[in-house]
Amino acid sequence: LGIPAEPLFRSSYVALQLNGDELRTEASYNLTNSDFAFGMWLYRQTDGNIISLGSTDDKMSLFTHDGGKIAARVGDDNDVYDAGATLPADIWTYIGITYKRKNANDPQNRISMFYVNAETGTTPVYVGDNIPAGDLKGHGKLTIGGDGLKGMMRELTLWNVEKTTTELYETRDQIKAAYTPGLVGYWRMDEGHGTTIYDKSRSRHMLMPTESWYINNRNLAAHLAGTEPIKVDIRNFCPRATDHYA
Repeated sequence: LGIPAEPLFRSSYVALQLNGDELRTEASYNLTNSDFAFGMWLYRQTDGNIISLGSTDDKMSLFTHDGGKIAARVGDDNDVYDAGATLPADIWTYIGITYKRKNANDPQNRISMFYVNAETGTTPVYVGDNIPAGDLKGHGKLTIGGDGLKGMMRELTLWNVEKTTTELYETRDQIKAAYTPGLVGYWRMDEGHGTTIYDKSRSRHMLMPTESWYINNRNLAAHLAGTEPIKVDIRNFCPRATDHYA
């Protein structure tokens, strides 16, 4: 499912800075007749749209309002589920949401949502579990931010296969391979420069009007005593095809 890594919220990181305006993919998605799921790390500072997919009259969106209250829309403006829970502010939180289409065994579409606080616990908080949902075409552009949302985001994934909230939770700290089955969108948001947010999976990139990155570097150094060399086992490195190294 991915490459085990140090928990992403504890390591040095770069993240996308959200300034209240929306960002969207250049290309559209067509998830008609597909289950799908989102997962992401979010540092929420204000309310607004977290993520949405679809058109004006037919979309799935996750957003907060009135001081962090979590809500999801599936379909038109009338198909809104208010979770009755508050998403923490000013702290890194992993959020997962799944959409399972109706089938022969279950005549009802269903959504499930959870979040987990990166600093105060490892137990997921479920704010919706198999909640009945409306029909959704799942056709349109992917949008993040907007409606005044400020904060940071990183490691956004989009899946077009059935994913359980447990699977999203258990892989929240893993770097995904671009060829992972069912992964149709993967924005690591670790560029740290430029105005392009690269999709590592299907090249559906997002463009920013101006650079907006949050960078939290740790400057480390090795002490050379003059008597023993420093040895690095390069077998533990997994460079990507796009990495530069020497």
